[in-house]
Parts: sequence; structure tokens; C-alpha cells
Amino acid sequence: MAKLVQGANTRRKSVLGIVLVSLIVYLFSCSISFGSSEGFCLKTANFIQYTKELYSELGFSESVISFQAFSASVTAYYIALGKNLIKKPYLLTIIDYTQPSEKERFFVIDLKKRKILFKELVAHGKRSGKRYAQYFSNKPGSLKSSIGLYVTLSTYTGNHGYSLRLKGLEKGFNDNAQRRNIVIHGAWYVDRKMAKYLHWLGRSWGCPALSLNSVKKVIDTIKDGSALYIYYPLKNYIQTSRYLNLQKAALVFNQKIAKTTALMRP
Repeated sequence: MAKLVQGANTRRKSVLGIVLVSLIVYLFSCSISFGSSEGFCLKTANFIQYTKELYSELGFSESVISFQAFSASVTAYYIALGKNLIKKPYLLTIIDYTQPSEKERFFVIDLKKRKILFKELVAHGKRSGKRYAQYFSNKPGSLKSSIGLYVTLSTYTGNHGYSLRLKGLEKGFNDNAQRRNIVIHGAWYVDRKMAKYLHWLGRSWGCPALSLNSVKKVIDTIKDGSALYIYYPLKNYIQTSRYLNLQKAALVFNQKIAKTTALMRP
């Protein structure tokens, strides 16, 4: 178990190093830029500050949800919002798969009210790992979880009862979600007593399964077009995802602020 945790920490530090280097390069480029690019850097700084303040205001910490997971989720949310892919704005669901399965790592957030609506246990795919999810796939039959940005679709009642369809928005990472029948559903093996005594949950065939007690309330809140982001710091994903461009997210964020400000003027 110690080796498993150590390996997860090593991967996290490696990706964090990539993120820090990218941020340093970005800040350096801002410091030597002039004219319109200076304003653009200011907008990005505003977005970064907003993300930090929201993380703190929600009462989050690294032991609850990593800031990297939260920041990536908010960034992806705003890019999707700018593409008009989200029909249900202000709702953001985050799954942080860097956390062990016995911890609550599924969060539904009301961004407008700055409030956590749900904080739940969630299972990962049986071939993604045991206590920690470490391996991910977009392939049918892999029985692994898939990371990245999703949008929620309609509900249905199937083999696992009341369930929620998901559409993966990231090619090569989760765009086979519908083909793989990756949905949110309830499962008996997502149980707090099991988590407490075994220090891990039962696992799904790739679906982010919730407890039977909470699944209906959660699904009814996030169904029909809200954003769901599943985070794990895979190096290839971090470097290639189209939904992790901080500057694009900042542009949408600042446009939304400007629009709101204009509507409030007498």
C-alpha cells in the first residue's frame, strides 16, 4: 500500500512540475508583453484569482479535493460554456480520482451560490485500480474509468435502476462513453460501512457509481445538460486536452462578468 501511495504521489509531483513550468513561462511572457496582450494577461490573472477564492470559499483543501483537480474542472467548465455545450449553467460536478475510494470524492457545486450541493462516495472501474484509480481507458470492454469533461444527458431506468446518461466531450479520452454505456447509477457496493472497514469501495465496469441512498437526488439535480469533470493527472491528457487552456477559459469568464455588469447598469 505504501508503494501504491508513493507511486501516486510521484506521478502527481511530476504533473505538478509540468503545470508550474507552464505557469512560470506564461507569467514571464506576460511580464515582457505590452499593449493588448497586457490586458489579456490581466484577464487571465483575474480568472486564476477567482478560482483560488472559490476553492477557499467552498472550504476545500488538498485533503478533500486537490486544487489541481478543482482548477482543471473550472477551466474546462468555462471553455465548454463558451462553446454553448452546457444547457444547465452554474452547476459543476467534479470527481477527483487522485483521492482514495473510501473518501468522498464526488462533488456537485452551485457556482452561482458558491455552495456544495452534494459530497459523495463514488466508485471507479474495476481495472482502474483497487483503493486508488490509476489506470484509465476509452476502449469498450476495458472496465476502466475515463477522465475528462462530460455533459449530462437524459435519465432512464435500466439494469442498475435509475441512471443518467453521459456524453464524453474529449476525443481519445472519453468520447466512447455512450458506446461503453458509461452512466451514473446506484450500486450496493458504494457503501460507507464498506469504505470505513475495508478502506476501499467495490468497483464498477467503468461507471462513476454512487450509493443507492443518494443517486436519485444527485441525478435529478445534475441531469439534462450540466458539466461533469473527472480528474486524474495523466501526463498525456494534461498536455493535449482542449479543455485545459487557461487563457480560453479566462476569456469566457471575463465576457460573462462584462455581460452581467452591463445588465446591472441602470
